[in-house]
Amino acid sequence: MQGRSRIQDLRERRELPRLLPLQQEDVRPRSGFRFFSRRYAKCSISLLLILCALVLLAQLYSPEAIEHLYGDMRVYAPTEHSKLPSLFVKYSEDEQRTSKENLLRWKEQGLQERYLRLPARRQRSGWGPFMQELILNTYLANRIDRIFVLDNFTWHEDGWMDYVDHRQGQYSMPVQIPVSAVIRAVTPAGVDPQMIRAVGKDLWDEACPRGRMVHGLEAPPVVGRHLQASMPLKEDVSDSRSQCLELYEFPSTSNDMGSTLLDIWPTLSNSSILTHFGWSPLVELAFDMNRELIAPVTDLEPYLSSLPFTNSSDRYRPIPGLLSLHVPRGIYQDYCRGLAPGSQGFTGFNAFPSFPDVFDPATLAHFGEAARTAVYHRRCYPIIQEIVRRVDIVRHTEAGKGLRDVYIMTNAPTPWVLELKTALRRMGGWASVSSTRDLVLSREQRYVKQAVEMLVAQRAQVFIGNGVGDSLLADD
Repeated sequence: MQGRSRIQDLRERRELPRLLPLQQEDVRPRSGFRFFSRRYAKCSISLLLILCALVLLAQLYSPEAIEHLYGDMRVYAPTEHSKLPSLFVKYSEDEQRTSKENLLRWKEQGLQERYLRLPARRQRSGWGPFMQELILNTYLANRIDRIFVLDNFTWHEDGWMDYVDHRQGQYSMPVQIPVSAVIRAVTPAGVDPQMIRAVGKDLWDEACPRGRMVHGLEAPPVVGRHLQASMPLKEDVSDSRSQCLELYEFPSTSNDMGSTLLDIWPTLSNSSILTHFGWSPLVELAFDMNRELIAPVTDLEPYLSSLPFTNSSDRYRPIPGLLSLHVPRGIYQDYCRGLAPGSQGFTGFNAFPSFPDVFDPATLAHFGEAARTAVYHRRCYPIIQEIVRRVDIVRHTEAGKGLRDVYIMTNAPTPWVLELKTALRRMGGWASVSSTRDLVLSREQRYVKQAVEMLVAQRAQVFIGNGVGDSLLADD
């Protein structure tokens, strides 16, 4: 029994090595295969996701994509947009609706329904001449007790066009901009007792299909064409019983207004045209958006767009410490070159004798042509060093005390603006130096930014311009 048991033991010992490998080959390799399969699957999925992400990033940040995204952007020029400009449809519709509602109320009040229209004389003119004529023509209508007809600010006379190329096709602009997008022109009757009666041109077209037209040469004393501003109105204009009266083809007098325009200032300045003059909500909102950029304040002030309208002087109070510079460039250079031969003086309201800076061309009578041209160039188209020198002089005057912020109104290219801003900062003493190129504007505000800058200049402690020509030309 023992011998057999020993043999059996030996057999078992010899069988064990045969059994154990079978168990290892049958179980353990299968377990290892599953482990490595899961790990390789996870790694493969991770690598695939990483590759997809790399491909996507390569497409987003390729040179072509970057050029497409940022090719049209300029440093300090956030107002550039690739979309077509707004056509201000809601402003035109609101202007027409309010005009009709006001007309019904005026009839109920027994007011005469008599209209006066003076078509805008200039095509593609600057905002300065447009605003000046708008104010003076409104003054005329108010004096002869007529409803003034508003004409849009127009870049191009072709009415079928919606857009016009600007700067040789670099971008498009709306052909027309409603006046109500710029100023508070047509407000609901009864809201402001001092409001001037005015309606949009669409209502004129409906009410006056055959209005009486008076040639400008037949009515030279008409207020609103500068030289005639202080003269009495002709009888056939002021006493005309025609419901619809249109004055057209006036002589160009923007460069020879002289002191005649100043004669109406006492009356004009006290009229509701100026005492209750207001910028449009669109313009005021743009000002509010850029308020801290233009002149940072330490104390929180209410936004203009949040305040009810009272009058112009209370609403647009001067901002202490703000200096506004008007530095037009571009096509303005050609305009400035033509001033010296004609001995052009300060124009319009720039010619007030009470202003600290006066200019009498007669003092240049003994100057040679080159010297006279140089004087006009410094006045009309100064270089950066001359601008800095002028600012330094103003800072040392009584009016310039406390100046700490500079805002530059300009259509100059961005590199030139950066040079000017750098030169001003080197003077020292400025808390902020900003310009037109820094404004952050919406799609609609971009095309009324000249009006936004007029509001900035209106509220500045000190304003420096050139005084010898049409300000804010239609260059940019």
